[in-house]
Amino acid sequence: MKKTLLISLSIALALPAYSQQAATKPADNAAAAKQAATNSLYQRRPAADKKPTASTEQPAANTERPADKPAAAASSATSGNALDTFMKGTKDLQASFTQTVYNKRGEETSKGRMWVAKPGKFYWDYQSPNPQKIISNGKKVYHYDIDLEQISIRGRDELVGDVAVELLNGEDNISRNYNIDRVVKNLTPPRLQKWVGNGVTYRLKPKTRQEEYDALWVILDGNSISAVMIDGGSSQTILNFTNMKRNVGIPASQFEFTPPKGVDVVGK
Repeated sequence: MKKTLLISLSIALALPAYSQQAATKPADNAAAAKQAATNSLYQRRPAADKKPTASTEQPAANTERPADKPAAAASSATSGNALDTFMKGTKDLQASFTQTVYNKRGEETSKGRMWVAKPGKFYWDYQSPNPQKIISNGKKVYHYDIDLEQISIRGRDELVGDVAVELLNGEDNISRNYNIDRVVKNLTPPRLQKWVGNGVTYRLKPKTRQEEYDALWVILDGNSISAVMIDGGSSQTILNFTNMKRNVGIPASQFEFTPPKGVDVVGK
């Protein structure tokens, strides 16, 4: 599936997701917890002949996934127009974000700043609790774990499910790859409702099963995106954005990265 969208996203599958450990996780598993959180937004693209397997993990008791109710949503033919228009007209975005991952281990929250720009450039600066940076110049992706003094480098095309970036990188329109429904407020997932305000909630379901998530939920509020939820079935990731600025002309230098001396570098 071609990359087409923004955010967090994901958007917890491959969107960066550097979150603090759940209270129930042992301290000696800190590195594993970080890696699990990272995989929540950015994952490697599977081999072309490898079909995704169904997850055997049972959903957490409090996943709060609303039932599909097509009668309560506008048709996909028209409901995605405003979101399509917003994305097509977006050249770049910058914002502060709070990311919360809900899974069987509990709840993990991290905060930082993000910048994204077409085509395929992004910079996620996770400032707390674990300082990390995810930067792409459109060709390579650098993951810099400051505490571990380690940098991993991947090709931009190796990643799939980079939800928070996909929403911005649309070639034509997001309705090519997603069925889009405009959802009434009372059917917005409970964890998202506090950010709806005067905005509009959209549910995006992938047209193919190549993605490792069931749906994206996007709240569009005027000239900004207030929140995105990546619904992975047994886990959900929510990205809440504040102070979002659109089309401010972010310089290309924002997305360039030179590894500091003395750190371990994996990949090329």
